[in-house]
Amino acid sequence: MAELTLDECKKQMLERFKLIVKYWVNESRVTNIEEKVRGAVFSILAELDGESSDLPAFIVAPRPHPDAMQYRKNKGKDWWPETPDVETDLAGDLHHQFAEIYDGTE
Repeated sequence: MAELTLDECKKQMLERFKLIVKYWVNESRVTNIEEKVRGAVFSILAELDGESSDLPAFIVAPRPHPDAMQYRKNKGKDWWPETPDVETDLAGDLHHQFAEIYDGTE
């Protein structure tokens, strides 16, 4: 037994999200597509909040592009705060990895 690698963490999280999608697709008590999507999003957010026995809570923090502050200032908009890098950050390419897991192309 050992600490999970970042790749193993990503895979477990994305596999859990895949199960959530499958659950809401097959949930017969909810027929409205908006309610199904809402249920899936709510379930994923609950997972990130640590409301699961399979996954821990996750840190969700903004990581803006280096040019974002100046760009938003130039547009007269407030900007997102910078967040220090975290060694165990799972973000980055998650949407592509989810597609691979979901589509079975992994």
